[in-house]
Amino acid sequence: MSETIEVKDLVRTFGIRTALDSLSFSIGTGERVMLLGHNGAGKTTLMRILACFYPPTSGSVSVAGYDILTHSLDVRAAIGYLPEAAPLYDDLTVREYLRFYGRLRFMSGQRLYRRIIEVLDYCGLTQERHTLIRVLSRGQRVRTALAATLLHRPKVLLLDDPFAAVDADSRAMMCTVLKEHCRESAMLISTHVPDILSSVATRAIILSQGRIIS
Repeated sequence: MSETIEVKDLVRTFGIRTALDSLSFSIGTGERVMLLGHNGAGKTTLMRILACFYPPTSGSVSVAGYDILTHSLDVRAAIGYLPEAAPLYDDLTVREYLRFYGRLRFMSGQRLYRRIIEVLDYCGLTQERHTLIRVLSRGQRVRTALAATLLHRPKVLLLDDPFAAVDADSRAMMCTVLKEHCRESAMLISTHVPDILSSVATRAIILSQGRIIS
C-alpha cells in the first residue's frame, strides 16, 4: 500500500501555544482514517497544514508524494479539501457551481460534463441540479460541497467535520459515497460524530491537546 499522507514529528505552534505536538502517522491509498478529538484538540489545524494553508513549525509532511513546503501547488492539485465551513456561491445553481469549480481544476468539455453528471448522481443532487444554492437545505449544501470536492478525482481527501449538523439521510448518503466511490483515495475525516466510525472508517486517530493518544 502506497503512503499518500506521511507526517513525521509535526509540530505547530501559535505564539506560546502548541497546537500540534510531535505528530507522526501515515495513511495509504484506500484507507479511510477518522480523526477524533474534543474541540481544541488540533484536528482543524492538522487539516489546514495538510491542505497547505498553514506551514508546520517543525517536522515534515508529504501529501500525494509531494512535500507541502516545496511542492505546495502539486499538493493542492492532488487533494480534495472540504473545510468545516465550505464556501458556496448562493447565486449559482448546483450545476453552475460544479462547472465553475471544475474549470478552476482545469477541467472542461466532455470530461467535465460527464463528471458533473456522475457526482450529482453520487451525492443525490440530480433533481436539484438547476436549484439555486441559496434555497438548498443544510444537508443539500454539504452534499454540493462534497460533490465539488470529489469532482477532479483527488488522490487524497481531507474532510473537516463533514457530518456536522446534517440530517440522517444526508449523513447516510455521504457515508455510502465515501465508501463506494472513493476507493482509490486516501482519506482523513475529522468528526464530532463518533458513531460514523464503524460505517466509514478503516481505522481512527485520536488527538488530545495536540498529541496522538491512540
